[in-house]
Amino acid sequence: MEIEHPAVCRVKPIREKGFAGMSAHIERTSVPLNADPSRQHLNHTLYGNSDIEDGIRAVLDKYPLVNSRSIPCAEMILTAHGDWFDKISPNWRSGEYSPTLQGWIDKNVEWLKEKYGEGLVSVELHMDEEAPHFHA
Repeated sequence: MEIEHPAVCRVKPIREKGFAGMSAHIERTSVPLNADPSRQHLNHTLYGNSDIEDGIRAVLDKYPLVNSRSIPCAEMILTAHGDWFDKISPNWRSGEYSPTLQGWIDKNVEWLKEKYGEGLVSVELHMDEEAPHFHA
């Protein structure tokens, strides 16, 4: 069976030297070429610390690493194909959320909080690219 609009869940391990670059991308202090700066105001922190690097360090202070070779965190991206969002919420690019899109947002945040608990530093919703997506 072919899935018309597959969901995406990408998990990428991040070593300490990658914290700053990941944070800059998520916080948009470094804007990627595929992002639309005119829609950057539609991005939101939905949970946790909007200063990603500070949030990671706070968790690591509470739960120290076993050894220096440990990979201290991971970045997760959750999304689907842009056409799916156009179908469920035709005006999402202007910041209008249909009940279905709002439900998708709420369910993802709820799942992340339940799954990762105190280890979840933040959940950021980005609306300035081709498809809405979360960085967690």
